[in-house]
Amino acid sequence: MHVSSVPMEFDENGRPQQVVSTFTDVTDERARDAYLMEALTAAERAAVSKQKFLADMSHEIRTPLNGVVGIAQALKMTNLDEEQADLVETILQSSATLTTLLNDVLDLSKIEAGKFEILRSEQDIAEFARRQMQLWKPRAQEKGLGLDLVIDVDVPPRLAFDGVRVQQCLNNLISNAVKFTSSGSVSLKIECAERAGGERMVTMSVSDTGPGMDEETLGRLFQPFTQADGSVATEHGGTGLGLSIARRLAKLMGGDASATSTPGKGSVFRFSFSAGSTSMSRLVETSSEAVEKPAPPPPTDDGRLRVLVVDDNPVNRQVAVLFLKPLNAIVVQASNGQEALDAMETHRFDIVLLDMHMPVLDGPGAIAKIRASKEDWSSTPVLAVTADAMTGDKERYLSLGLDGYLPKPLNAKDLTAEIDRLTNRSEKSGLRAAG
Repeated sequence: MHVSSVPMEFDENGRPQQVVSTFTDVTDERARDAYLMEALTAAERAAVSKQKFLADMSHEIRTPLNGVVGIAQALKMTNLDEEQADLVETILQSSATLTTLLNDVLDLSKIEAGKFEILRSEQDIAEFARRQMQLWKPRAQEKGLGLDLVIDVDVPPRLAFDGVRVQQCLNNLISNAVKFTSSGSVSLKIECAERAGGERMVTMSVSDTGPGMDEETLGRLFQPFTQADGSVATEHGGTGLGLSIARRLAKLMGGDASATSTPGKGSVFRFSFSAGSTSMSRLVETSSEAVEKPAPPPPTDDGRLRVLVVDDNPVNRQVAVLFLKPLNAIVVQASNGQEALDAMETHRFDIVLLDMHMPVLDGPGAIAKIRASKEDWSSTPVLAVTADAMTGDKERYLSLGLDGYLPKPLNAKDLTAEIDRLTNRSEKSGLRAAG
């Protein structure tokens, strides 16, 4: 018996394509089935290996990147002359580009592997859109651009949709519009059409008065690692993955993405997605607020925030300390979970910043012992600060008893906001959490 050596071909999801034609001398159907099963098993092993490699590389890259970004952010808060400030800003912009590229590659890989989950929750779509537009208001004002929002009367006030994925798509389109428009305005229009089964098809259209594109350029836009022309990356930066990911996400949500443009007159980018009506949104709500969180401990006698920073990487601990400095916090450091437990037995903390991958006792092991200790400090808020940023990592860590999750590289404002949320600092001090 002989099997042809014609190379196996796989589709974009890593599954073997039709290969019956590769059997030239096979007459035994069972042998053919065995061959196909072996090929499928090999493809699945390859997909698993690829995901593990990406997860490992993401973790290894984010750890040193957290040090670069953190130190640069801390430098920006010091007294710098104009030249030094420009140099620090260049570091931050380059780091942001690297982080975006890392996130884009991971997103693309997760989509191709079929590992991307769409999680709906009920939201006020008008307020959702206003928040996204508000994010781009400073940049638009800096360029002298108008920002307009138009919501069709047929759009229900509340719909069930995946806010994280819709925000990812929408921000990509608004970002591009603001980036490439030098004068005039950028507008967002939201429309809605009824579908069978109580579903709604929502369409978000972002229009600009930028340079526009010809048909040939439009045809390339939604391909991975593709931009309008070679000068785009040099002048504006970017990875060329954003629109490709936006289209794939839109399709995963039951919609699509497209663009129309006229050279010299501007462009319109649209993406659509299926959303649940208010009547059915309760069935798909995924908010974690229903889970009871332990009440944070009372403030320290002197009113200062007491923070335990747990990380085996000294640079990451240094970054956390620098970010906590403006809060006038009392900071204690530990290099592993066991040291953290020892510290909590002798000192009281308002919050713990806990890394997940450490020697001696890792993050999951530490949180398990904290919650099971039955000591007064067992209910201390614990924030996961980790380089694990794959799909499902946040949910996995929250399910272990952690109260919050922040991926590396850290952002100082995000860290402050999470600390405010978990310790009620905003209410106690009258401060507003940073956005």
